[in-house]
Amino acid sequence: MGTQNASQINDLRFKAENEDGVVLECEALLMFDSPFFGKSYIVYTDGGTDEDGFTSVYASSYNKDTLMVPEDSGFASIDLSPIEDDEEWNIIQEQLAAEARHAGRIVVGDAHGV
Repeated sequence: MGTQNASQINDLRFKAENEDGVVLECEALLMFDSPFFGKSYIVYTDGGTDEDGFTSVYASSYNKDTLMVPEDSGFASIDLSPIEDDEEWNIIQEQLAAEARHAGRIVVGDAHGV
């Protein structure tokens, strides 16, 4: 159930709609592929914080073939899909933990709280 890092896109910004229909300006934190699931994943933030003051972080799968990155540093176009499988959440947690170890930080949280 391994994963491999996709090529990182620095400062990838895009707009995403939340469950309330509000369009949020988001920034990618981590992008990777999972050969096990045959999907690409993105972990991102809208820069907001939760009631405890922690940065709001979200995760979705996305279609790499439709990712359009503008040359003018504007917002990318990306087709996001929800993560509905606990095994997929586990892979995302593993990748976040690996990134945190690499950066010298510790990630704490449940699988759905990414």
